[in-house]
Amino acid sequence: MSHDTAVHTEAATITVIGPLDVRSLTATRDEVYRHVTDHDTVLDLTRCEWLDGSALRMLVAATIAAQRGGHRLILRGCGPRVRRMLHVTGVRPRLELEPAV
Repeated sequence: MSHDTAVHTEAATITVIGPLDVRSLTATRDEVYRHVTDHDTVLDLTRCEWLDGSALRMLVAATIAAQRGGHRLILRGCGPRVRRMLHVTGVRPRLELEPAV
């Protein structure tokens, strides 16, 4: 898993490439938390094949942290496996999704 980051004054976009799981979570989590309390943050999951429970916990916690700071964490481009995981685990209503651009 790797990620690319583009930061603009009003928002940050972090692109995840590969699965987001316990082995790859630390770098992505650190990058998300570096931005989420200061900017609206887009986590582009277009190239993320799947995610696990540790990633789900991070996404919910980061969403709460963003909201407390008056910002948003937006999940962009979730593929079918990712959307299914969000739905099956019941966390989908707590997260903000947008289609891929």
